[in-house]
Amino acid sequence: MRANRMILILGLCEILCAGIASAQEEPQPDFGYDLFHRNWAARDQISPALGDGLGPFFNARSCVACHNQGGSGGGGPAEHDVDLLTLTTIEARGLNADTDQFPPFELSKFRQDPTHPGLIDQSSVVVHRHHEGEVRNWARPPQEKYEQMRERWLGQDRVKILGSFAAATSTPFGITGFAGNNTDRLVVVERSQRNTPALFGAALIDAIPAASLQKLANHQNSRYPEISGRVAPGGGKFGWRGQTATLRQFVVGACANELGLQTEGNPQPKDFVTNTETDGFDMYEEQVTALVNYVRSLEPPESEVPQDKKDRYVYERGRAHFNRAHCNACHVAEIGAVAGIYSDLLLHDMGPGLSDPAALSPSLSSRGYYGTANLIAVSDESKQEWRTPPLWGVRHSAPYLHDSRAETIEAAILEHGGEAAGSAKFFQRLSGKARYELVTFVNSL
Repeated sequence: MRANRMILILGLCEILCAGIASAQEEPQPDFGYDLFHRNWAARDQISPALGDGLGPFFNARSCVACHNQGGSGGGGPAEHDVDLLTLTTIEARGLNADTDQFPPFELSKFRQDPTHPGLIDQSSVVVHRHHEGEVRNWARPPQEKYEQMRERWLGQDRVKILGSFAAATSTPFGITGFAGNNTDRLVVVERSQRNTPALFGAALIDAIPAASLQKLANHQNSRYPEISGRVAPGGGKFGWRGQTATLRQFVVGACANELGLQTEGNPQPKDFVTNTETDGFDMYEEQVTALVNYVRSLEPPESEVPQDKKDRYVYERGRAHFNRAHCNACHVAEIGAVAGIYSDLLLHDMGPGLSDPAALSPSLSSRGYYGTANLIAVSDESKQEWRTPPLWGVRHSAPYLHDSRAETIEAAILEHGGEAAGSAKFFQRLSGKARYELVTFVNSL
């Protein structure tokens, strides 16, 4: 009898342990929901002991604080846009090179440089809204608070520094031959912003193979001579530049950059304010998995097709205008089995009007903003390239475009240039009634 009881107890223990292990391996969506909506804190009680929790730099205390339009996981309003500073050029006399541009790590020779200290070893930095911790060990007067630093950085444009270059024969990037005498160096720093993208349908996007995107690009380029869309380097499908390949990479990158939640392989921004850094992680692996699984569970919103006969007529007319304007060349209704996406997920040159200094330079990697690269010198074309954003749920995601410059769908269309200039001109030539019909169709998505 005792032997049978012991066998029964051991069997129950085995079942319970297996259940616990299974739950740890595949956390439930509710756990991920809680993490997505959690207001994180410094030294958060649910973070590993060696981590520092929220921050020290962060833009919000929770994921949902920015991702909330149209429901949990949606886009964000303009007040939550991410501020970026990008070092675009350094002009100087006496350089033994064909260009007056050089890699930003050379700035380490000029510690008196008043620009953002993060620009010493990378070309683009996020200027976070908040800093958690005491301001100390900083070259600036101790009474200068982080808010004052942030205001000063975002207000700068061209900064002059003094000093001389040490002769260099090689660099980590293979650039050679820089030398110079004492002279003024003019540093050009440009500010830009990024609007919070919606996360709806992210699992479907994540599952689309790069081969499908390449096939779409080939078809598109042969049918529309004015369009030259390309697959982002590494098959990237996430981010305004398509700079992130997978959903998991996008989520953990956002945790590090937006919340200061460091995970394995994804360091939080260096705390140059207190001159401290931590090697500890701020999230357990099962927490990361749960958060990613929750984002995977976010279904794309269904388009609102009118049932009323008159409204349906306006909708159908608008869709016809949308196609006649060749909006559907890039905002394709489906990619394989993924219906209703209205995107090709490809990079397109959108013209100088939508140029942005924080360009995607695919040949290098860095700790910059979501994969932005380290060299200053980039082509105008790469500054003008943007991934076609999916339009599902667009009715809930105003304002529009990468920097929230367009408050309405109509304004966003009129900003299109480059490969999409023909579509914008077609839209301009439409009657007021036809424009209304087209915008009505887009607002149904």
